Amino acid sequence: MLKALLCFIATIVLSVQRCYGYTQTIVPNDFMICRKLPDIFGSTEDDDEEEDVEVGKQGPVGVNGPTGRQGLPGPRGEPDYTEVQQIIKTQSRILAARLDKMEKELEYLKANPPTISGSIYTGPTESTEQLKNNRRCMSKYLAPISIGTRCYAIHGNEGISLTYEYAQSNCSKNGGRLANPDSRALYQQLYDFADKTFHSLVRAWVGLKYEDDKLVHSDNNNSTFMKWMSYYPKKGKSYSFYAAYTYVIMYIDTSSFIIGLQNVPARRKYSHAICEYDLEGTLPTPTSLTSTTTEDPDDYYEY
Repeated sequence: MLKALLCFIATIVLSVQRCYGYTQTIVPNDFMICRKLPDIFGSTEDDDEEEDVEVGKQGPVGVNGPTGRQGLPGPRGEPDYTEVQQIIKTQSRILAARLDKMEKELEYLKANPPTISGSIYTGPTESTEQLKNNRRCMSKYLAPISIGTRCYAIHGNEGISLTYEYAQSNCSKNGGRLANPDSRALYQQLYDFADKTFHSLVRAWVGLKYEDDKLVHSDNNNSTFMKWMSYYPKKGKSYSFYAAYTYVIMYIDTSSFIIGLQNVPARRKYSHAICEYDLEGTLPTPTSLTSTTTEDPDDYYEY
């Protein structure tokens, strides 16, 4: 019995031929059936190894799916007080400037007591001739500032841009010119008018010009009084690109009680202009200025 079993097993082994990963079994009628070895002999040591499979080309990307639900709102951010702090700072400067002005007026009143007639406050008075000139300046030129027979007005507003030529042309239409401020009294009146009227920063064209390190009027007469802003005037002898800074503006900051001059290039544009008129019609004709095309390093900054 044992001998017959061994012969049967030997016959099966001899009739099997291995081809690659498959077993070829010879059966009657000359048919050959190939089966995987595990299908015949059960598991082998190579069962865990994956067969080499040819990978095909990746197909096109599919369409996006539907939009998901909106997520829950995030946590509340920290409040930004930067703008509020800036407003407070600006208003504080304005209040400080006005308080300083009131204190100076109070000191003046203490030193010069006003006269009182009944219940009417008369205070310091101007001469009859000056009061007459004030009325004539307003009537003829709409100019609220007057010194002697000269009348002055600040024209313009925020949001507009005036070149020097356009500002000069506007003043000339009414028989005037860009002003040549050259006295402390005129500086003070211009500041007071800007303080009452604009309540903001005023940068206005004037008729002065700065050439050869000298400040002169538009008729080439030397200026008798000047007040420059800090770091001004810009001098062409120090840096070549400042050679184009031959035009002048008046800078008035009522929130900081500041008024002064700045020399600038012709290509700049500003929102205001100070015009000057003469009740006697004796204003000299302004001389034309030569424009210089030197590169302006401050063109990259907002003024």
